[in-house]
Amino acid sequence: MTDINFLKEWNKNLSLKILPLNKISFEELFAHYSEVGFLYPEKLNKLQPHLALIKKNWEKGWSGRSDILCTLIYRDEALNKRGTFSAWKTSGNGWFSQHLTSQNHAAGLLSLLFNAQNISIIMKYGSVQHWSSPTNEFAMNNYGNLNTIGSEHAESSLLNYLQIDPSELNPSTNLFTIQKCTNKDHSVVCKIAESFRSKIYCEAEGLDQYDIELSMLDAQYKKCGLSRKRYIWIAIEKSTCKPKGMIIAYRGPFGFNFSFLENKCDLMVDPHLTQNQREDICRLLVYNASQVYFDCNTSLRYPLKYMVVLTDDQSSIALEDMGAVKTRQYNQSICLEKGFNKMNEYMKKKFLPVINYLTKYELTKGNSNN
Repeated sequence: MTDINFLKEWNKNLSLKILPLNKISFEELFAHYSEVGFLYPEKLNKLQPHLALIKKNWEKGWSGRSDILCTLIYRDEALNKRGTFSAWKTSGNGWFSQHLTSQNHAAGLLSLLFNAQNISIIMKYGSVQHWSSPTNEFAMNNYGNLNTIGSEHAESSLLNYLQIDPSELNPSTNLFTIQKCTNKDHSVVCKIAESFRSKIYCEAEGLDQYDIELSMLDAQYKKCGLSRKRYIWIAIEKSTCKPKGMIIAYRGPFGFNFSFLENKCDLMVDPHLTQNQREDICRLLVYNASQVYFDCNTSLRYPLKYMVVLTDDQSSIALEDMGAVKTRQYNQSICLEKGFNKMNEYMKKKFLPVINYLTKYELTKGNSNN
């Protein structure tokens, strides 16, 4: 477990406090995000039309305490500063961490980071994912390269984020057939995910387990009046009867993530295909996945006119040729439970100069006040 005694010592002299989980209103949280610049104008414009739905979903998620959505907050009353850190349950026992904010308060920032890591160990999370833009210097410096933790426990992948209107797609192929997967196909799905992505990705997303449809997680979400589901299709080459691509469509409470990654599609394709074959298979997979976002019988609200697809460079080019818009790149960092303690040591070592400075500063200040 992370040693945070130095933070407890600070609390004797500082008014910095780590509040109980979810002790903030959505209005307060949103105002804080705007104040610290987390909600830049472009992102704010995308969220604004859907704020009522997003607020409703967050409040329902918070009602489950720490079961599916939790927000950690520090407050320093003396300096009138605060910071936040949120995480939500994305797969069977995998969590998605996001929205780390702080108002130029190093002690508060470290408190959030180390307390969040403690929670992941205490609650026995199976994995934690960190998503960040490659231009986010702080995030990339800490999560952009996790090789020091061990390649068997952690990894980082650079993915392209695309928006695509499926109404523009007209799949027509004589090369591939499509198969929708259910729990009984879990072994096939696991093998494809390991082959086209990685074993760590497969384990973090729970694709190595029987419940690939997330039925058990959906039941947990429904206790809060929400839902979390997963739909999977594979494309099989007719000539060889071998799977050559797969798309995993996630459906969840809209706006849990402000880039809508709770409703993303993971698209993976055999790297050895020609670009024409790749375009063919991408078109087929995305078109089939679109039904779970735009079908009128879908109970989960999805107010966007486009799908969010995350994929590799080659498939990104194929999708762009079909009219998809690549808006950014994301670095997806994954740490499995077996790597949590190493992750803690890695973070403590990285922040050791800051920890030593702040500890010395607080002790000096404490002595001067006696």
